[in-house]
Amino acid sequence: MNPTGYIDELTHQCVTGWAADLDNLSASLSFGVFDSGQGCAVVRADVYRPGLEQELGRGATGRYAFRCYFPEPLSPYQGHKVTLRCREADFVLEAELPAAEPVAIPSSDPLYRVAACCSSSAKITHSVERRTVRPGPSDLRATFELFRFYRPEVGLRRLLDDAGASNMSPRQIYHAVHNRPPDVLEAALRCEDYDPAQRFIAALSSREFQELLASRLLHAFPEKRRLFFVHIPKTAGVDLAARAIGRYASFSTNLLDPVLTPTPEMLFLAIKHVVLEMAVSDTIFISGHTELGKYELWAGNGVRYQDAVFTVVRDPVEQIISQVNYVLTRIFSDEQPTPPDTAGWREEFGVKDIGLYDSPEQTQALARRILRNQDVVVPNVICRFLGGGRYDTAITRSVAHDLEVVELKQLDAWSERQWGPIKSERLNVSRKFLSLQDLSADDLSHTRSITEEDQRYYADVLAALKRTGGLSIKGNELLG
Repeated sequence: MNPTGYIDELTHQCVTGWAADLDNLSASLSFGVFDSGQGCAVVRADVYRPGLEQELGRGATGRYAFRCYFPEPLSPYQGHKVTLRCREADFVLEAELPAAEPVAIPSSDPLYRVAACCSSSAKITHSVERRTVRPGPSDLRATFELFRFYRPEVGLRRLLDDAGASNMSPRQIYHAVHNRPPDVLEAALRCEDYDPAQRFIAALSSREFQELLASRLLHAFPEKRRLFFVHIPKTAGVDLAARAIGRYASFSTNLLDPVLTPTPEMLFLAIKHVVLEMAVSDTIFISGHTELGKYELWAGNGVRYQDAVFTVVRDPVEQIISQVNYVLTRIFSDEQPTPPDTAGWREEFGVKDIGLYDSPEQTQALARRILRNQDVVVPNVICRFLGGGRYDTAITRSVAHDLEVVELKQLDAWSERQWGPIKSERLNVSRKFLSLQDLSADDLSHTRSITEEDQRYYADVLAALKRTGGLSIKGNELLG
């Protein structure tokens, strides 16, 4: 390796610069960040910066810049030596930040309390104490970073009082929580009983904040690389996500759904965890049953050039059968309290007695009803998640985002290559109530009719895997 780089700027809030391996310009370097010998963050130098392509020459991508925010701003009252240690090579970048010069403080300054006392020699000494007037958060990042100190048993009110929320205007609250000004006159005014902290809590508890949480979180932390997992149902995605969340800061799109995350306290605790994790991870892993098209539309903060997107696919007919078995497994589950999806499916199919499970004939009849319910067994689910249900759109988006596609049978080998040996059993495995052999000619005909677009996409994936011989393929390899 032949690493090189430079720290462009060091402030009390962040360090910025660039780094590259001159022997392998297609790779990116990662660094542990240390403040005076204490580890405080991890950052990857993979952000695009204009000019680096020309500076580094042929083969350079320009994706070598970094910006790392410190978990806590560096104290201005002491000097700091910040060191970035490359994790792939024996290479460091260093910069120093001197302590601020002491400032003479007039005793008349109203922000200070001056206590004077006289000794026996009549010498007057002054003890000066700064009155801390905290302005409260005024942008998304400051708001999210407050959650590092959130504790359910203490509550949000105390945290906001300590953070200076009592000094916040309605306009400041809107920008801190919603990243925009108030949209109606009443919201912009201080009413007679105006309580800034309560108004702030109401904003954080609003449907708008929850539904737009993902795009606002990404907007607040633009330096983090994003790893998007398009979790198509019944492709071992729960198991895969469980492996990834131990390696990256992670965000589940379940948090955006009020049914799956029904209380503000659940949401606030999840925000706390992801913000803490981002302090020690240069990548945020985003997963959930969210379509690729929705990731694209996250308020301009979705999939960027430097980010990565991947998915797992399987034989479409097998996938349909697996979905039916999953729904049956949930319907017959005795889990308490009853999860929302289980309750919904029992109501949808009129199952009031889970003793129905003891009758194979009735179970098979229920399986066929599930098979034909297109709200539960979604037609062309692969293309739905990748291209809104259309094969051609799925191909276009796969190529546009250089989507990495893994076939389910290769998933264990691919995961081992990415993260090391697998040591645990699969999660979320369904009981096999229905198999391919149980399908009648009419069942099979129906199943094939609702997977026509998926069959085309899956055939392209298999053909590309055969051509390349790899464990996965990238979007442009689907074109042959």
